[in-house]
Amino acid sequence: MKKLLLILVTCALCLSSSCNNDNANTKTETWFLVNISGGIAGINENFEKGIIAWTFNEEGSALTVENTTGSTNGFESGTHSYRILRTNGKKYLIVENNEIGGMIETENQLTIDQNMQSGGSGADGFILLFEK
Repeated sequence: MKKLLLILVTCALCLSSSCNNDNANTKTETWFLVNISGGIAGINENFEKGIIAWTFNEEGSALTVENTTGSTNGFESGTHSYRILRTNGKKYLIVENNEIGGMIETENQLTIDQNMQSGGSGADGFILLFEK
C-alpha cells in the first residue's frame, strides 16, 4: 500500500511540475498597432491604441489579429501561423510563409519595416508601429 501511495504521489508531482514548466515557457505577447506609414502614396495613418491588436503566441506559433476598424490595414481579424527568422543579428517576421518585414523591438515598442527584408532592402513598403 505504501508503494502504491508513493508511486501516486511521485506521478502527481511530476505531472504538476511539467504543467508548471509548460506554462512558464509559453510566451504570449499583445501589441497594439498605433501607426502605419510609407507605401507608394506615402500614407501616415494613426490608430487609437486598442483598435488593432496583434497577439503572438509562441507555443502554437499563432498570430491572432483583432482589427475592429473595418479596414484591412494591419491584417484582417483572424489567426495566422507565424515564425521569426533570425539571420545576421536581425529578426524578420514571416506570416503564412510570407516575409512581412524586419522587426525592431524595444521594451514598449515594436516596429515592423517592410523595407527591411532578409534578402536585402526594399522600397515603398509600409512601416508598422506597435505599442504595448
